[in-house]
Amino acid sequence: EAFIERFRVEGVDSVVMVENTATFGSSQLAASDLDARFLIVDSAQLVGGLGALGQLDPAELAGVIGSGGASEAEAWQLEATQECVRIFEAANPDVDVVPTSEVPEGGSDWYTTLARFCSWLRLFEMSATAAGSELTHDSFLAGAESLGEFDLPAQAFSSMGPGKLDANDAVRLMEFDPTVDADGGSVPYGPLERIG
Repeated sequence: EAFIERFRVEGVDSVVMVENTATFGSSQLAASDLDARFLIVDSAQLVGGLGALGQLDPAELAGVIGSGGASEAEAWQLEATQECVRIFEAANPDVDVVPTSEVPEGGSDWYTTLARFCSWLRLFEMSATAAGSELTHDSFLAGAESLGEFDLPAQAFSSMGPGKLDANDAVRLMEFDPTVDADGGSVPYGPLERIG
């Protein structure tokens, strides 16, 4: 409340919140009478879950903007994702992996776990291979830094280079839409962009 009053007095017209501050402050900002744009910068697509916090009617959060990455459909279509799914299904012939949005009620969502772990494992494999036969901390780091641009399972627009500690280069603006479901959710506010 003190920050909101200070913003009002100083004529602030945009507020940018990062990571955890957004979790705790976004609802209060949205409920206030502060006439400003609210932008959330996060790595966990917080905007889509704002309505589930239960602090406000989702309609009051309409228009809050944050960041996100590739949609499930975009991530599913990547050849790197499909290769991961093929390898997993070949090793587990009784399992049929489908996008999370297509999992039948009561079914197992294999895709969410595969997307995460295949991405990490593939990045490790690429870095270790590039490191050569003498795998040390230094050779692994040099291998990772030599990778350039690539796609990972469920992650478009990836790259590694000297001093770059994160492979994810994909981002898009997302906007909170109270009509997505009962608690609202996020919808793309712009195209997926490469930022690395």
